[in-house]
Amino acid sequence: MRAVKLSRSRRAVAWRNLAVYVVNTALERGLLTLDYAAADARSADITAAVEMIGRQFELTLSYCSFGEVKIDARAKGYERGRWPRAVVWLERRQGCWLQVPGFISRDSFADFTLSEQQELAAMTVEPAGYGFGPVV
Repeated sequence: MRAVKLSRSRRAVAWRNLAVYVVNTALERGLLTLDYAAADARSADITAAVEMIGRQFELTLSYCSFGEVKIDARAKGYERGRWPRAVVWLERRQGCWLQVPGFISRDSFADFTLSEQQELAAMTVEPAGYGFGPVV
């Protein structure tokens, strides 16, 4: 697998930290496992609440084919109906790694305040037993 070069822009780092934090939280809470052989045979989505940077996030895990899990973290409490979010796919069949989008949409973080983006970008959070895969 080739190395992935992630952007160091504030928005990209904030997105990465949010994605890693919610995946780590789902692992800690036992909502998913990294073990593909014992992969969850669930067909229904799982939702959970996560608090981060003083905001509530709704975490939705959707089990896909081939052991992948789609993790969608949406910030709650925004008036305009656009929720800042991070959506990531966790590959578990051919190793454990996050599929990283090649472009982090400005809309994904449009409703975060500058101070929230800075707070997310300043966090120190590392993947718990998984890595980053090819840019998708």
